[in-house]
Amino acid sequence: MTETPPDSAAKNTPIPEALRTAGAVQRRGSRYNMTRVLPVDVELMRFLLKMKYARPIQIAGWLGASGSYVYTRLRSLQAWGLVEKDVYSAGLRSWPPVGGQRVEGRAVTVWRVTTKGRNRLDPWPVAGEPASVPVKVKASKMSKSLGDHTLGAVDLAVLYRRWGFEVATEREYTALEMPQRVPPVVSSFVWCPHVAGRGHAPDLGVIHPDDGSKWGIELERATKRDTEYRDVMNLYVDHGLGQVWHSGSPATATNLTRAASSIGHPLRRVEVNGQTVFMSEDGMIRLVGWWPGFSDPEARKEWPDVWPALDYGVPPGGFTVAGGRPDLSLSWKMV
Repeated sequence: MTETPPDSAAKNTPIPEALRTAGAVQRRGSRYNMTRVLPVDVELMRFLLKMKYARPIQIAGWLGASGSYVYTRLRSLQAWGLVEKDVYSAGLRSWPPVGGQRVEGRAVTVWRVTTKGRNRLDPWPVAGEPASVPVKVKASKMSKSLGDHTLGAVDLAVLYRRWGFEVATEREYTALEMPQRVPPVVSSFVWCPHVAGRGHAPDLGVIHPDDGSKWGIELERATKRDTEYRDVMNLYVDHGLGQVWHSGSPATATNLTRAASSIGHPLRRVEVNGQTVFMSEDGMIRLVGWWPGFSDPEARKEWPDVWPALDYGVPPGGFTVAGGRPDLSLSWKMV
């Protein structure tokens, strides 16, 4: 991985900042030799592998990085063949959020890790699972039929992480329950409802930062029969896990409410942090409203404003968090 310096004859000039921060730390003759990826690159590519793909604004939200810095890293990783981009028409709301909640198809760029990029990463532990059982999921192509759901789940993952929740994904759960091709070769049951057999993989699993409680997170954009929801709810109850359903329509919310009543856990309306939440008496089944995300603000400096607009400035899922928002950049910044 090499790049020609602006002035190849000036071998004694300092390496430009843009290349130095991209991992260009050696000059050989008239070319810069890219010797390594940065800690932020590892975090970025792991995130993309966990979620399949994501928009740059979502990457920035997950990392706690600026939009400009994210684009700098993506361009470097793309030049090295470690990530690729696709264009997709996602159902999004306009930014800034004024007027109603109209959702329209908007062309967005989504990024994903290539097989080459995936092979550059070491296996990693899954949130809530032993570090001795790491995973390494496959690189994935863009799936346009599931694109809106995938990007919606990414939004939720970012929102929970930005409030300090540890987040695991459906792809990681599935990998844990399959024999791994990376050491150690194991098949492990995970703390979420099992994927194999009579099981169900939630869209996300989160761990509360205060009490360590574990929750399955479901995004329901379509409307299914209440009997289908009942079966999944029972899996969570049998597993002793909390469940949060993010509902995208009144019809979906109605069927979810019926399902909860049918298993003996009727939902009641409560106000948490000024937001309406429907939850069971023990609080272990929760139903909250959900809207698609926003289109990218023209100015990248406005990107941080998108996330409080999506979660209304309070933790998602009807939760409270004592510590407030953490500094996400501490997970990758070099000191």
